[in-house]
Amino acid sequence: MRRPKHSPSSPLAPRRLAGLDRMAVDLGEASVWVLLLSLWWIHDTSMKYAFRLPKELVAQPLVLASLFFLSWRFASLPSLEPRRWWRLPVVRAVVPVLLVATAGLFTSAHPQHVAGALVSLWIGAAAWVGWNQGLPEPRLRRLVDATVLPASALALVGVLQFHGLYRPFDFAGETEGQRLGITSFAGSAGDLALFLVLPVLVAQVGLRSARGGRRWLWGSALLVCLWALAVTQTLSALVAVVLASAVLWWPLLPRRRALVGLAVAAAVAVGATAAVPPLRERVVDKVKELRRGDFNSVLTGRLDGWRAALYMLEEHPLAGVGHGAYRTEFAAAKLALSERSVEFFHDNRQVMFVNAHNEYLEAAAEWGLPGVLALGWGLWVVVSALRRRPADTWPVEDRALAWAGLTALAILALAQFPFRLALVGFEAVLFLAWAVPREAP
Repeated sequence: MRRPKHSPSSPLAPRRLAGLDRMAVDLGEASVWVLLLSLWWIHDTSMKYAFRLPKELVAQPLVLASLFFLSWRFASLPSLEPRRWWRLPVVRAVVPVLLVATAGLFTSAHPQHVAGALVSLWIGAAAWVGWNQGLPEPRLRRLVDATVLPASALALVGVLQFHGLYRPFDFAGETEGQRLGITSFAGSAGDLALFLVLPVLVAQVGLRSARGGRRWLWGSALLVCLWALAVTQTLSALVAVVLASAVLWWPLLPRRRALVGLAVAAAVAVGATAAVPPLRERVVDKVKELRRGDFNSVLTGRLDGWRAALYMLEEHPLAGVGHGAYRTEFAAAKLALSERSVEFFHDNRQVMFVNAHNEYLEAAAEWGLPGVLALGWGLWVVVSALRRRPADTWPVEDRALAWAGLTALAILALAQFPFRLALVGFEAVLFLAWAVPREAP
């Protein structure tokens, strides 16, 4: 394969790693390694939000540390031409979203909530741009492979919990033996499942290209991650894995073998469902609810969050309720919808939704129609950059993995909130920093 061609559109494209540049990259990469290898187990049972908040508090300083080191590369540039930066896909994708979200400070009735949530958004956006431009592509690819390590560790703990062999936490009642007790150190079965999706795709590519003993390592990691995914019974994550795996293997195999592979994968999925009794029961219950036409039960009450998001967009079409203010406005939206005789999920254990369980609808509710346009523009920029990248600038496995990962994240965003969780969000940002082309086509 020929070496990637560099374009002058990228400020760092013509530069070689030497001296300060190399030190900056080494320290920046080391910070990301610490993030990957430490974040998965961090928790504090003395806090109300024992898992999500401690992970966020640890992740953000590590991300900022990596960006601080990588900024040394940019500080030595002779000039920073705005036009050259704007040509970068990551910059063009993220800047409109940041502008719209930040405008909520002046339009929202909840400026304090907006200010707090904007910190995470800006750090995530800076990580996307900084890692994409500051870390060389081979190092980014190595870090993407490294996500399999914490995923395997979390998955192993979840599997041991399911079989009652290791239970690091004491839950009230019979929760330990149920789906909600399969938390590992992620915090919930859903968080654990979301975190495993991208590493499952990475492990498949690693298994395909590895030789000798490394194939056993990749295969073992893939098996334990799939096993944990099955026992979490998180259907949205399972659907994302199945469909993204189809996207992954379609260009890697001849058409006939690809069709056979899809059939085998479907058989494996059915077999896994049958082999895990709780998952089988959950699928059977969902089928029964679907036959009854009880779509809110099929979605485990998600229609409540989606309806509230649409109501907020209806009430605040131009500016939205403000970034991070969905949770604040949910109660008022629910009361207003109840007055319209809207029926809410009867089995919901929570009186409110902190997230809409749909990234697209939550963005629409918080950012209004300008935010919808900004988000659509960002997605178009990312997809266009991937489509226009020359095939001879990266291996076919990497290209397939990039499309598969993007597919998985798009599916997860339909029924979950992957970018609102530090554990999952920074993993996704790292993957996108590698997958999105570093330079303008």
